[in-house]
Amino acid sequence: MKIRDISEKFRDQLSHIYPESESNTITKMVLSDKLNLSGNALLISQDQELTDINKHDLLLILKDLEKGKPVQYILGHAWFYGLKLKVDPSVLIPRQETEELVDWALHSDLAPKSKIMDIGSGSGCIAIAMSKNLLNADVYAIDISQEALKTAAENAMQHECNISLLHMDVMALHTPSEERGLFDAIMSNPPYVKESEIAQMHINVKDHEPHSALFVSDEDPLIFYRKIGEIAIKLLKPEGFLFFEINEAHGFDVRSLLDDMGFRDIELRKDSNEKERMIRARK
Repeated sequence: MKIRDISEKFRDQLSHIYPESESNTITKMVLSDKLNLSGNALLISQDQELTDINKHDLLLILKDLEKGKPVQYILGHAWFYGLKLKVDPSVLIPRQETEELVDWALHSDLAPKSKIMDIGSGSGCIAIAMSKNLLNADVYAIDISQEALKTAAENAMQHECNISLLHMDVMALHTPSEERGLFDAIMSNPPYVKESEIAQMHINVKDHEPHSALFVSDEDPLIFYRKIGEIAIKLLKPEGFLFFEINEAHGFDVRSLLDDMGFRDIELRKDSNEKERMIRARK
């Protein structure tokens, strides 16, 4: 079997699960990674014969993909803001809109020695990207999942980031008076997909990614924004920034919530798909 043949098989089998463009992208990701071929090298090697081992491994991967398992979990990594990060089922797969949130924060006049908190850190993608791009920043990453923090710790070590990882439930987080007014920025991509929206999610998300990091009840979809806002208004320095990734259906609601809490300069921003997915506010 040649590379051309396995490519066609992947695209054909995945077309029943994903749109054509996504099937093509996944196919290229797997073949490039497992055959150690860059995009251009893959293109000019289509007539190369696969070894029996490569063929066996690729067909096993295809079986997992046909079950809806995310390609990033299969390969064991994802790319985020130019960084290769370990991912596993204990953490969300980093996404483009979260990269855009990081980019917004990095272009928001934060001082090089800023003190930054990432709440609900997961793989550590936000905290590590901020640390790598603000080399003198003091970055804290908080998560309720010990398994996620273990993954974040591996990523931080891989990229030589000295971030502080804290096992903590944000809903039970208290703010001692001695810690108030210390942070320049607080960032979070909290759970925001309503339970009523689960049926609309792709199988690779709803059946494989951690529900605790994704979903909230329809009765109180802003529960994490409210709690994190309460924490931020105490922990941020005057003029400090709060950055959220948000559900596009609740931009106005989150904005109103932050306004009622006393934040100012509140700004909604659209992502590259023209959806309101980010919000920034100042204390």
